[in-house]
Amino acid sequence: MSEDFNEDSIPASSWMKFIKVGDYIKGTLADTTVKPANGDFKEQTVYKLVNCEAQIDGEKQDDKEFSVGVSSVYVNERLKKTAVGQRIGLKFEKEISAKVKGHHPAKSLMPNVWGMDPDFKNPDEEVFEE
Repeated sequence: MSEDFNEDSIPASSWMKFIKVGDYIKGTLADTTVKPANGDFKEQTVYKLVNCEAQIDGEKQDDKEFSVGVSSVYVNERLKKTAVGQRIGLKFEKEISAKVKGHHPAKSLMPNVWGMDPDFKNPDEEVFEE
C-alpha cells in the first residue's frame, strides 16, 4: 500500500452541504456543539448525525455519519429540545435572496423531528453488567 500524498488519498468531507433545492439529510442525533462565529460566518449549532440517509447535489450519499452546521435561529429553535438518539432531518426547501449585495442567497431549511432510533447506542452512556 502506497502512502503518497495525492488527490486520490483525500477523504471525503463529513460535513453536509446543501447544494440543490431538494437536498436533504435524515439521521440520528449523536451530539450537538456550538461553532463560534468567525469573520463573515455566523455562530452555528453543529448537529452530529449517524445512521444517515442523505442527498447532496441531487445524489444519494453512502456516508453514514455527517456534521450539519446550522446558523438559522428558526431551525435551531425547533431542534433545541431534541434528544441524543432521536431521528431528525433537514431539507433544503428554497433559496432566499441575500439581504447584503454580493452575499450568497440564504438556504431555507425545513427541520423535522421523529421518534427515538431503537438501534442507536449512545457511547456516553456506559452499561455495566454484573
